[in-house]
Amino acid sequence: MKPITITRQQAEDQQHINAAYRHARRVLRELSRVRHMDSDLARVQRGMYTVEDILKQYVATLDGTEIKEG
Repeated sequence: MKPITITRQQAEDQQHINAAYRHARRVLRELSRVRHMDSDLARVQRGMYTVEDILKQYVATLDGTEIKEG
């Protein structure tokens, strides 16, 4: 299988997307520990699940990817 070649900017964008996904997961983990969540926090949690689902579709590994310089 031929390695995928991407630009440096695309690689940096992918790293930011992956980091955003990790942060969203961390937020959801913390919110799940709240025992008495009011309606506002519950709404935030539902919104974060949506964000997490969308970001998950964009998460990718850069292993084996060739980065084109310039």
